[in-house]
Formats: sequence, structure tokens, C-alpha cells
Amino acid sequence: DFVYNKHLDEAVISIDDENITLKDFSYYIYIVEKQINDMAIKYNPDDPNDFWNTHFKNSLDSVFTRDYAKQLANDYIMEKETAIHNIYVTESEKESIKADAKDTYDDFSQKAKDNTRLSEEDIYNILCRRKLVEKYAVRAAQQVKSDGFAGDSASLLDYDGEYYKEIIKSKYNVTENNKLLDKITMGRVTVN
Repeated sequence: DFVYNKHLDEAVISIDDENITLKDFSYYIYIVEKQINDMAIKYNPDDPNDFWNTHFKNSLDSVFTRDYAKQLANDYIMEKETAIHNIYVTESEKESIKADAKDTYDDFSQKAKDNTRLSEEDIYNILCRRKLVEKYAVRAAQQVKSDGFAGDSASLLDYDGEYYKEIIKSKYNVTENNKLLDKITMGRVTVN
């Protein structure tokens, strides 16, 4: 059996020489599991597993998990781009992010804390990265049009978007560890 927290130091994705570990990826898994579990509770408050088993079969796990890994890579690559373009998180944004990180950590079940080993500081760093990505996306959306790409900027900048793949991601060597990703079962990592 796959024991999630025994693999936290393994790379899920590598971008150039940087390894992004399963621990780093855990936040993304938490967000997905939380959203699905909230739906599951609305669907059947007495037995949320009913929703998980009906609407989220294990066969979808690897595709879903791989998509989120690509989103993770997108965030790290976009963060690298923010450094090139002098984009940073302001002090007031950091204060807000700090409060969000505390709320998120406080929301973690004991199972989530045990399996992910994410600290409040880890979550803070992830949320700072996501804020940088959000700010970079605003700048990049303007660039998309001037580079002659047509369509919705958000879609073009998403992990499977044409602009992202051709103009941004192509500058980096990205490797996914599908062997590890395929072992993750959604709904078993952070929710009880």
C-alpha cells in the first residue's frame, strides 16, 4: 500500500534543476479534496463517501492528479517569471496572506497535518507564490494580446494554454514524476 507521508521528500515535478516535492504539492491536494468534500457533504451529509464513490472513481485520480501537478508547475514557472519582471508581494499583502495561512492551517484536520506535514509557514510561502502568480497573470494577460494571441487571456495562460506552453513554459525543462502521481488517491490524503 502507498503511504503518502513516506514520500513527502520525493519530487513530483522538476523544473530545470529545482525539485518540487510531494510535500509542496500537498497544499494543492488539500484544496481539491476540500472542495470535493464540501460537495460530498452537501450531496449526502450522512455519508459523504457516497459522493466520493459515485462521482469520483479511482480511475479519474491519476488524470486529475496529473492536471493539478501541471498547475503546480505553472505556479512555480510563473513565480520564476515574476522575478524577471520585478513583481513582488507587498507588505500589506503579506499581512493578509499571513492571516489566510493561519486560517488554512487551523482548518486542517489532524489527518491533513499528519499526512502533509505542512506547517503554517509552508502554507504562507505557497500563498505568497500564488499571489505572485496572480499578479504576474495580470501583466502577462496584456502581453498575450500584444504578442498576437487571440482568445481568453486566462485560458491562454493556464497550464494547458497555448501562450503558456509556447512562450513561457518552453523556456524551462519540466519533468513530471507520473509514477508517484499515479499512486495518489484523491479523498484519502487530507479528508477523514
